[in-house]
Amino acid sequence: MSVTAAAGQVIMHPVLSKSLKIWATTLGRDKTYRAIQYFARFYAYILLRRGDKDAAQRWNALKNHLGLGRKLMRLGKPLEHLQAALKASQSVALSQQSAERFTAVARQLCYAGYLTFDAIVWANSVKFISLIPTKAESALKISLRFWLVGIMVGQFNSLLKVCCSRRGLFEPISSTMLHLGRAVSQRSKGTKGPW
Repeated sequence: MSVTAAAGQVIMHPVLSKSLKIWATTLGRDKTYRAIQYFARFYAYILLRRGDKDAAQRWNALKNHLGLGRKLMRLGKPLEHLQAALKASQSVALSQQSAERFTAVARQLCYAGYLTFDAIVWANSVKFISLIPTKAESALKISLRFWLVGIMVGQFNSLLKVCCSRRGLFEPISSTMLHLGRAVSQRSKGTKGPW
């Protein structure tokens, strides 16, 4: 087998082709960066436990820089969440469930606020903008508050969906039971029911 044929087999291998297709998307790159970031955190911990501080420092720096890079890829995400909030507010499917609509819109707005303030914190951390330390701390706190409220509203939204879906599942059963109950009561009175 020639070198070019071997190189062609490696370069055109289906696993590599699938990996490149995934990495061609922002989401694929983000998941890859996250996996490497979490591995770097884990490996730095292992190295610190063994006493190798220099190597652990390199892996910790890699983890930190990948975290900053991942934040760069999220710069347009607040606009996606604002669009999702607008779509949820205009949703015909959610028109009957006002609480579910409210929580869906609030969750998306909270995530947009979180990502906006997180971008400000990121821009300050890479020295693109210069905030005084109290303002930077305030922006971080606001960001984390938006994040927490977004998660809480999202959990409440999920709870509402579960309750609505269960109610939807039991309505046909209860109406059938009501119909059967009427038929049984009519039969016991001596009148002819549906049977």
